[in-house]
Amino acid sequence: SALAARMRQAVEESGRPCAGAAVGLAGMVRATDGLVHSALHLNWTAVPAAEILAAELPEIPRVDVGKDASFAALAEHRRGAGRGARTLLMLACEHIGIGGAVLQQGVSF
Repeated sequence: SALAARMRQAVEESGRPCAGAAVGLAGMVRATDGLVHSALHLNWTAVPAAEILAAELPEIPRVDVGKDASFAALAEHRRGAGRGARTLLMLACEHIGIGGAVLQQGVSF
């Protein structure tokens, strides 16, 4: 509920229509439906995060939940240092742990 409230506030403050939202989480997240298998730092196991956020935010047409490293790799491929790369490896090493993602032709491998 707290995350949904902050997302709603960000949309309202932007003054622009919202076509969709994405939330990247550190942990094991199923890409097809945003089920968080495990996010140890949040003490989450089998949390249907995308489903919960979609229910909390019916005014947002699409809400996706995925791995933070996967979203970062996609952003780098589209607009950052990996722009135009056929293969991209993204490693995330923060205080929460180590994660990563691989893109082949702009698609998660």
